[in-house]
Amino acid sequence: MSTNQYDSRTADKFVARLPDGLRADIEAAANVSDRSMNSVFVQAVRQYLDVQRRQELLLDALASAANIPAHGDPMHIDDRVKLMADPRDLFIATNPIGATNNELTKGPSGFVDECTHADYLIFLAGYRAAIKEPEGTEAQP
Repeated sequence: MSTNQYDSRTADKFVARLPDGLRADIEAAANVSDRSMNSVFVQAVRQYLDVQRRQELLLDALASAANIPAHGDPMHIDDRVKLMADPRDLFIATNPIGATNNELTKGPSGFVDECTHADYLIFLAGYRAAIKEPEGTEAQP
């Protein structure tokens, strides 16, 4: 029977230069959670990379949503106006993060689920930038 156990002696190693005070912050976080400094550092890097991947997915979904065709035809202006009325509906329709129905429950100004809400805020910033009128032009009534 073969077991794949983690062996720190053969694991990839990477030397990082930390700004003043960051080592102490990592050490304090490790002490509070009764973990190694390495595990705190690895978790922080993984979380950062996960956020970057999620932002990329959201921005890709936004770029796709800006040109949503209905069976190959451009979206009717009335449908675009409806989507602009509540961008949460566009976020739900595209569901760029693969959220569950429970995670897509609307709150007063976003979503009830904190992670979904954070992703929605990134989506919303891109959405607002996408619908902004180009410089030097006026919005048509």
